[in-house]
Amino acid sequence: MCGIAGVIQTSSSKDGGKKIDLMLELMENRGPDSMGIYKSGCVNLGHRRLSIVDLSNMGKQPMTFKNRAIIVFNGEIYNFKKIKKKLINKGYKFKSHSDTEVLLLGYVEFGKDILKMIDGFYSFCIFDIRNNKLFCARDPFGKKPFYYSLINNEFVFSSGIEPTIKASNIRPTVNYDGLSHYLLKGYYEPGLTAYNDILTLKAGCYLEFDIDSKVLEIHKFNIPVFDQGKIDIDADSSVELSENLLRKAVKNRLLSDVPLGILLSGGVDSSLIALLMAENTKEKINAFTISFEDEVFDESIYSKKIAEKLPINHVINKVGHVDLQLTLAKLVKVYGEPFGDTSTIPTYQVFKSVRKKSKVVLTGDGSDEVFGGYIGTDLYLFRDKFQHFFKHLSFLL
Repeated sequence: MCGIAGVIQTSSSKDGGKKIDLMLELMENRGPDSMGIYKSGCVNLGHRRLSIVDLSNMGKQPMTFKNRAIIVFNGEIYNFKKIKKKLINKGYKFKSHSDTEVLLLGYVEFGKDILKMIDGFYSFCIFDIRNNKLFCARDPFGKKPFYYSLINNEFVFSSGIEPTIKASNIRPTVNYDGLSHYLLKGYYEPGLTAYNDILTLKAGCYLEFDIDSKVLEIHKFNIPVFDQGKIDIDADSSVELSENLLRKAVKNRLLSDVPLGILLSGGVDSSLIALLMAENTKEKINAFTISFEDEVFDESIYSKKIAEKLPINHVINKVGHVDLQLTLAKLVKVYGEPFGDTSTIPTYQVFKSVRKKSKVVLTGDGSDEVFGGYIGTDLYLFRDKFQHFFKHLSFLL
C-alpha cells in the first residue's frame, strides 16, 4: 500500500506546495518507508512509499523519464516483466527493477493503450509534460482508491478522502445521493462519496485533465479478458479452468522483495491460497489468524488444521477485549466517511501482528463475489433473468 497525491492549480495560486506537504503528512500510514515530492509551476505531485518491489532508491517516486513524463503510482503490475521486454526491444533502457518505471515508459511509448496491456491493481497519475496534461487511471476492480475534486479550476487528488478534503479548501457537506445509496446497499454509488464536491474515479476508468484549458474528461477502458462474453464450457472444464486461473493469480502475486504472508481464516478461499502459496515458495509462509474468545465466532480450529498440513508459520492473534474508543477513532480517521464492514475492527487487530513479520499478505477477499457466496446471490440471479421487468426498480435490488 502506497499513497499518491496531487495539487494542480492556476498559475496565480502559490500554496500548492504547502498543500501537498499536508496531504503527505496525512497519508503517512500508507507509506512509512519514504516520501517524495515534485513541485514545478502549478503542478505538485507527492508519493508515500511502502517498498515492495525494488527496495533501492531507484524505485522511489515521483519518478521521471527525461523531460517527458512523471508518475506517482500506487499498486502493483503483475506482468511488468513481460512489458519490460517489449520496451527493451524498442530501445528503452531502465534504471530500476520496479514496475513503476515500466508503467511510466509504457505510457510514453503506447499512450493510454498501456491500460490494455497491464495486469494488476492500481491507481496512478502521470503528468505528461509535453502535452501539459494529467493522465490518471484506476484498475478494473477499483481495488486502489482515487479521490479527487475540481473546484475553481484547481484539481486535487489523493489515495485518501481526508487529504483530498483538506487540500480542496472546502467545508464538506453531505451528499445525500451518495449517503442514501450507502444506507440502502452498504456502499457508495460508483463515483460518489459521502460528501459533495469529493468524487472517486470509477473502477476501470481513466481521467484526463488538460492543465491549460482546465477541462476534465473521464473515459471507461476495456481490457481483453472482459471482452470475451459468455464462454460455452462444461462443468468439468470450468473446474479445471478455475483451478488454473487461481494458480496463475496466486503465482503472479508472489512477486515481492519483502517477506510474504497470508490471512488464514480456515475457510475454503484462504486455505486454497495458502496451499498454492506453499507450492510456489521455498521458504515458510507466515500465516495469520484471528481467534475469538466466543466460540460462536472463533474459526481458528479450522485454520490450525490447515496449518498442520502445510509448511507455514502459524501466528494466532487472540482478540479479547478491544478498546473500541481508540480503535474506532483510528478507523474513522482512515476511512473518512461511513464504512459498513464491521470486520475491519478485528482485522485491524490482526494487522498489528502482521506488520512485525510480513509487509505483504494475501487474503481470500473476492471469492464470494466471483462464486456467489453472498446471501443475496439468488436474488441477483433472479433479477438477471427478468432484467427488463426490473430496470425501473434496480435501486431496490
